[in-house]
Amino acid sequence: MLPGWNRLLRRHRHLRHLQVRTPEDDEIDDEEEQEQEGNTDDSQKNIITLDSSLLNTTSSRQDQEISTIASQLFYVYRQEMLEILNLYGLSHESDLWCRKSTNTTGGELEDTAYNQLKQLVVRTREAFFLRLVSFCSDTGNTCNANTAFENFCDGCQKIHNAVAVALYRECYSGQNGLERAPILSLPWLFTTALLQTRQRKLLSIQGLPSVAMETALHDLINKHLLRLEGLTVTFRTSNHRRIEASVDWTVCVFVEILHHCLKSKSFPSWPMILSQFIHKTSSLQQYNAIHECLLVFNNEEQNDLYAAILISMEWTENDDELMHLYFVQLLEICFDLDQSMTDDNNEYLRMSEEIILILQRVAVDETPWPENRR
Repeated sequence: MLPGWNRLLRRHRHLRHLQVRTPEDDEIDDEEEQEQEGNTDDSQKNIITLDSSLLNTTSSRQDQEISTIASQLFYVYRQEMLEILNLYGLSHESDLWCRKSTNTTGGELEDTAYNQLKQLVVRTREAFFLRLVSFCSDTGNTCNANTAFENFCDGCQKIHNAVAVALYRECYSGQNGLERAPILSLPWLFTTALLQTRQRKLLSIQGLPSVAMETALHDLINKHLLRLEGLTVTFRTSNHRRIEASVDWTVCVFVEILHHCLKSKSFPSWPMILSQFIHKTSSLQQYNAIHECLLVFNNEEQNDLYAAILISMEWTENDDELMHLYFVQLLEICFDLDQSMTDDNNEYLRMSEEIILILQRVAVDETPWPENRR
């Protein structure tokens, strides 16, 4: 998986410190790096493209004041974050965010670093609110430090969103955005406020997982390769009974694509894995003996009505999140089954590796298909 992982990190240059070079791809990586560097000005190498959907294009009389507040908050946060990183010998803030308290009494450095991060987050959120509370025009005094963002008055929601957007600009552009290991986490301490404009403007936006899966679905339909018979799927039990379950169309798309990616591999347990996956997402949940079920695929011509239903569905941001969730659920099933194994059969681990490779291809190449399949 490392060559694909490194390609992904080169695409997102601010994560290059996570790159793991291998002898097999070292030479290829060097050639690609040289080609990219030859076509890129030094000042442009580390620039992070801002997500326009997060930016607030409206202007107000408070813009200068908002920008000043954001700069001050970021200056303090960045200095304190760098102090923590330097104190514990960490090279990047992701090394700190990915730690977790072990709740032990030994006082490990990891626990101390984690606690310092939590304290920094609390201080920063308090400072954020205290700087903005003076802007509140609500005479009912309903807006305070304990108020959820969605319960703020309209004026407070707008000012919180404006400052969160200004923090995003401050972190991702300018000199900080050009650093090899920039401090990028600050605006995400106020995610609800930051995403307010985006959620309102782009309710039907498609992300990379759903774009890649939709394109792959069209490919399967055009080549008459769909293998389920509709939104009601069939399972065969160990005693030769047949049971049916209604599933969401997104589940069908996911199953069709993953099955086509993996069916050429030697995974005898794949139908059982899919059965467990569908059990989590369908009306089959009332059937307890799911380990006795195997998903039945149609080996004949694809169902044209079923194909028409799938191709007519509109993809939304929610479906994008579902695709990611399905990958996670499938991996969890593989991991759990591998933990329960008593022999040395590593089929579930090999299967999980293939699933991760599919997800990786979606991120790197914007398609779930392997190179020889495109």
